Amino acid sequence: MFILESGMYDVAEIVKKAQQGQSIKTLAPGNIFYMYANSEEVTPLFDYVNEQLNTDNPLTMVGFDSQHTGGIALTRLVTDLT
Repeated sequence: MFILESGMYDVAEIVKKAQQGQSIKTLAPGNIFYMYANSEEVTPLFDYVNEQLNTDNPLTMVGFDSQHTGGIALTRLVTDLT
């Protein structure tokens, strides 16, 4: 499991989309904290997670911050909760 300091909801939604074939690297900006989403050192890990998500031994990614500051949370969290 790849644990990332970013919003729990945003990262969970990104992983769902990645399991359906979308790119974590593309979804990261505006949804994962900027210092990770735009880091040359971290973004290759997003590709690796994408490659591993739908394997027999998947590597997944989770966020551990309760802040809901990503674009996904700002537009969908309240609707999903209701």
